[in-house]
Amino acid sequence: MKIMAPAFIIGLAGLAVYAATTFGGDEPAPDPSPSKVSSSEQRQAKPGDQQQESLSSLIDSSGPGDISSKLDALLSKKIPASYGMIDQISQRFKGSTDAEEKLRLARFYNSAYFNTEDKQLREKISTTLTELIRSETDPKVGRSLALSHSRLLFDGNTLENLSTSYKKKFLSFDDYYGELAHAFPGAPPEIRTSMIKELAEGHNRYASDIVADYMSGGNSGDLTAAEIGALKGFLKTNEPIFSGAPASFSMFEAIRVEKWLGAMAEFEKNGPAAKPNYQAVFDKIQMADTDPRFAIAFLISGRGRELATDKTYTAEILKARSKAYDFIDKNSSSQSLQSVRTMLDDIKP
Repeated sequence: MKIMAPAFIIGLAGLAVYAATTFGGDEPAPDPSPSKVSSSEQRQAKPGDQQQESLSSLIDSSGPGDISSKLDALLSKKIPASYGMIDQISQRFKGSTDAEEKLRLARFYNSAYFNTEDKQLREKISTTLTELIRSETDPKVGRSLALSHSRLLFDGNTLENLSTSYKKKFLSFDDYYGELAHAFPGAPPEIRTSMIKELAEGHNRYASDIVADYMSGGNSGDLTAAEIGALKGFLKTNEPIFSGAPASFSMFEAIRVEKWLGAMAEFEKNGPAAKPNYQAVFDKIQMADTDPRFAIAFLISGRGRELATDKTYTAEILKARSKAYDFIDKNSSSQSLQSVRTMLDDIKP
């Protein structure tokens, strides 16, 4: 009888559809509600029971190293995370001696967190990760735990875990400041200010790339004038550069430059509701000591192409193109520069 219950429910649902389509909705369709199913059948059909049974079976049947793919498959079925799931995963984690398995299990906590809307369950996941970070001794596993937690929504454990992980050398200098840069936008104002101050004092280039990317997306609205000033100073002292040969052009570095310039436009706008001040970008590009490749990077970006259609900046676009072309012409043997020339040719204000 237990095996037949799901099929019975599906059968009623199918009959309801059949009645509605065959009789045009005039004939009352059978009601497939749980009240028409026996209590034992209802228990068998509950999603929570199916989830617990699936997880228990998964835990019991998984050997070292192969559990994470099965857990991912479980989550991909949109079965929400549960308290029992987290308890069983934690038990598995603590009892495992397989470092690779523990790495994958550590990442699973993050997936489970975003697979539920239950605030208390999210708190449990955060607390569980915090306890595991405190007790872990393996640097690689510790790093995985730290990153799994740092990418959760900001909470009371975020800064403690970052600090603990950095002190235990789970996180490198770049890791620590990079995660701080990822985390500060979600922090409450009274904490955010001190985080920005720490970022500015850290002078970490990787963190500056993350901040530039975030700010270039127009996200300065919630920041105070003092916070904007601190972030602006931080980015100015970590201006991106084109490495390698003087006549080379890297698309990866061009993206970093374009994001940095976009952030500067955001910092210089006149008020939270105003548009980014791109005149500040063009002024920067035209400075004598500014690398001409800044002009190329900005013009060939989506942002630059969009501004090329704005008559407000026609004169500035033309001057930036002129600086870019002059540099390319002087380095005619550079294949990387010649490859972007055709991209510049398409930008016509």
